[in-house]
Amino acid sequence: MPKKNDFLASLYELRTLERILAICTGLIVAYLTLTFEDPRGWVKTLAVPKYVIATLLAVVTSYLVLEFFWGGLEKLSRYRRHFFALAFAATYTLMLLYELSFVSILTILMVNRATQIFSLPTCLVLAVVPTMSGGLIDHYYHSIPYAIHGAILYVLFNLAILVIGFAVMSERREKERSEKLLRELRATQYLLSETAKQDERLHISRDLHDQVGHHLTALSLQLEVAINAKPEHALQYVHRARDISRLLLSDIRATITDIRANTNIDIERAVASLLQPTDEGRVSLNIQDDLNLQSATLAETLFRCAQESLTNARKHSRATSIEISIFKSHQSFGFCYRDNGGVSEGFIWGNGLTGMKERVENLGGTMDIDFDTRGFNLNIDIPS
Repeated sequence: MPKKNDFLASLYELRTLERILAICTGLIVAYLTLTFEDPRGWVKTLAVPKYVIATLLAVVTSYLVLEFFWGGLEKLSRYRRHFFALAFAATYTLMLLYELSFVSILTILMVNRATQIFSLPTCLVLAVVPTMSGGLIDHYYHSIPYAIHGAILYVLFNLAILVIGFAVMSERREKERSEKLLRELRATQYLLSETAKQDERLHISRDLHDQVGHHLTALSLQLEVAINAKPEHALQYVHRARDISRLLLSDIRATITDIRANTNIDIERAVASLLQPTDEGRVSLNIQDDLNLQSATLAETLFRCAQESLTNARKHSRATSIEISIFKSHQSFGFCYRDNGGVSEGFIWGNGLTGMKERVENLGGTMDIDFDTRGFNLNIDIPS
């Protein structure tokens, strides 16, 4: 399995640090909100029991803590937007109940979280509308001085966080895309190098067989004629020359056999190069140890099938267990993909699966797909 490179490791550490800082900020705001004693900070006309305030703060901080666990909570993560809506509603309620400036910090934290879930227009609405509406209510209903000015200031903070959040998300996606392309390039480069070695070995073996081998065979025949024509003085030398020529011919044939035997392509190494750090513990490769794969076209087809299967799993599946098997049966090569990610009834063949099937059929093979709410199975059989 590939190890995390320095960039991805530092990226994950920065994300972890950002989440820890958000949680700490939320906890400090919660503490200050619950312990603040200045009656001017509380909008008495909307006063509610303190346990309600504590509940609202708990909802917000709980959502911030959940940021650590979305990756491991596959079933729960589909409701991430709903949890965010609940936490943002709690934040907005607290902002209406308090004129304390540090309560609005929670809005900044939630706007930052929104960049990871929603599109830019939605995030703009979340950054502007709640804060400005709270400022207008404080100004016209509660007659709080500078309420609108403070709201505008926090809107600017929200927009700044919004820009930074989307910039970070864009850079992260580009880095991940670059990493993916680099892995694919390395895998393709390895396949090309193996193909070049194979072609060179076959070229050498043909040259040895067609040129040197034939010449030595002719030499052996000529010596046979010499033995029959001159049996007096040079017979023992002719016999020796014949034995040497046969020995050389035997060595050349052995060399040819050895070259042809070493043209096997290491498909396991090529497929393993496609795995990402996040695949560790989730994807297992079961590739037959003694798999004799000499066809470059067949190797590329199996490699592309594995590549497309992994790409589809990362984009469309919530599978926590993925298994890829490549093996050789009696008269064919087999490729199997299994995962435990459910597939909806509206499944549609995309360009990736269509291209995969075309590659397989060009080699005279077949591809079958079976899926339900429990998982997705793909079986490929290609004649050897």
